[in-house]
Amino acid sequence: MNNIYYFNIDYFCNNNCVFCFSSSTGTTKKIITFESLLNTVKRLNLNENDLIVLNGGEPALHPSFYNILLFLYKQYNSSVAIYSNGTNLDILKIPDSSRFRFITPIHGNKNLHDFITQNSGSFDKTLKNIYLLQQKKCKVNIKFIVSQEMIESNFNIQDFLESKKLFPDTIIIARMNNTKKSKKNNVKSLFIPQFSDFIQNSYMNLHKKMRIEFLDVPVCFLPDFENCNIQKTPSFYFSDYNHNLQKRNYFKKIRILEKCKNCNQMNICKSLESSYLTPIYDKQWIIDCE
Repeated sequence: MNNIYYFNIDYFCNNNCVFCFSSSTGTTKKIITFESLLNTVKRLNLNENDLIVLNGGEPALHPSFYNILLFLYKQYNSSVAIYSNGTNLDILKIPDSSRFRFITPIHGNKNLHDFITQNSGSFDKTLKNIYLLQQKKCKVNIKFIVSQEMIESNFNIQDFLESKKLFPDTIIIARMNNTKKSKKNNVKSLFIPQFSDFIQNSYMNLHKKMRIEFLDVPVCFLPDFENCNIQKTPSFYFSDYNHNLQKRNYFKKIRILEKCKNCNQMNICKSLESSYLTPIYDKQWIIDCE
């Protein structure tokens, strides 16, 4: 992959997640206009090795969201990753293309999911649209954001997928981070030993069946993790209503343990923290983009 072009096209959201890390979400009505995005993209000389990311807020609430998708579908052959909570998608307006990948979060069973999003009925709406997306050529990644509440509810990813008849192209297992909002809402912090057990049990149940990505997870938690070398870190460019193609690091916190400073995997975690790359198990360990 050459470059990642990350567009926070709006900061609207119809959920109100108790731990949301975006300090801008819900605080501004400013957006990247359709015309501005088109002008920016036309300057990029995109190719099939580049990745375009559409995020928010909730990008599907952008007034020109479907026009943006159609433009990218018709004019370019780059892959497009869309981070969406899945509640507000008009499936018929989404181009039927395997170049489009929807990354949609699940926070646990119905009651827990709706508690986390603070939006009654969000679980059912998200699930309905995941089913509809699975009928298209679009790729579907389900992102399980692991909270202490999820662990204490005895949530099992494999059982959930089987009971709901979900067949994602990839599952992402992500750690819920402590944020200003999570502290304000008195959300429990993860108990790290239980989180480690959850990661390892999920891996053992799933790794022979599907592609798994691990986000914000120390690599020492990952069973049989081989010392994958990061061959090349793609350049990352960020845009929102206030920034245009600002080259920056994509930062995520991975080194969360006291022993991290002396761990023999420390350099890998350090490199992953400052990039869009994640450890992925797909018949073998690789390091690639989320």
